[in-house]
Amino acid sequence: MTVCLDSADDRGVAVAGGGAWLCVGWGGCSAWPNDRPRHCDLGYLRTPYRRPDGRVGYRCPAEPVDEYVRKGGLVDDTVGSRCLCNGLIATVGLGQRRPDGHVEPPLVTLGQDLAFLPHLTRRGDGYTSADVIAYLLGPTAPGNRLLS
Repeated sequence: MTVCLDSADDRGVAVAGGGAWLCVGWGGCSAWPNDRPRHCDLGYLRTPYRRPDGRVGYRCPAEPVDEYVRKGGLVDDTVGSRCLCNGLIATVGLGQRRPDGHVEPPLVTLGQDLAFLPHLTRRGDGYTSADVIAYLLGPTAPGNRLLS
């Protein structure tokens, strides 16, 4: 698989589990499909909160805004948020197919430190998973083409 940062429009930040994640699309897929419905049905990164009755509830800024706010969340937390759980599950080939025909698109996260990208893209605009492994193993790794 080759991951490319095609344009500023293909980058976005997903907010889940209390953290922000830089995300990109690949293979012509945007990281932020405009037609994706807001829902949180996997819930792996939901945040616990205390409900009025004292029990523990869970909320996610990627769920429908009215539900998130009803659970005590702030509207501002929902702006630009996307479902990280569904996107990552789709990335490993287990994306959900919705009854309305929507197929969950894959999502790649990069973290927040992009200082490594110039090392990976020296020979073009994209890089492969083999390039990432060579970079992580360092310049002493046999056959590291990134540093030659």
